[in-house]
Amino acid sequence: MEKPQSPDIQAQLNQARENLQRLGNSVSELVNLSPDVFNDEAIKTRLQEFQQAYEEATQRLANPTFRIIATIGTTSSGKSTIVNALMGRRIAPMETERK
Repeated sequence: MEKPQSPDIQAQLNQARENLQRLGNSVSELVNLSPDVFNDEAIKTRLQEFQQAYEEATQRLANPTFRIIATIGTTSSGKSTIVNALMGRRIAPMETERK
């Protein structure tokens, strides 16, 4: 049984969905206003990469999943490093960043 999302999380998800929709609309308008610019192969490739990332983000926001990660360990034992590696991005602060 999934725990219902708190209103704050729901509001943030809705805001993210709206922002993503505005971004997608803005990119579409840009492409429609300057189609000749998007004939360049390098720009076409970047646009396709954006569209793929946009679709993935849209799907993730439509069906969000949340995971809880807990770590236990001594100071400087790599807890933040492993959390960041599992997430695929830097979300946990690391000691070297604080200095």
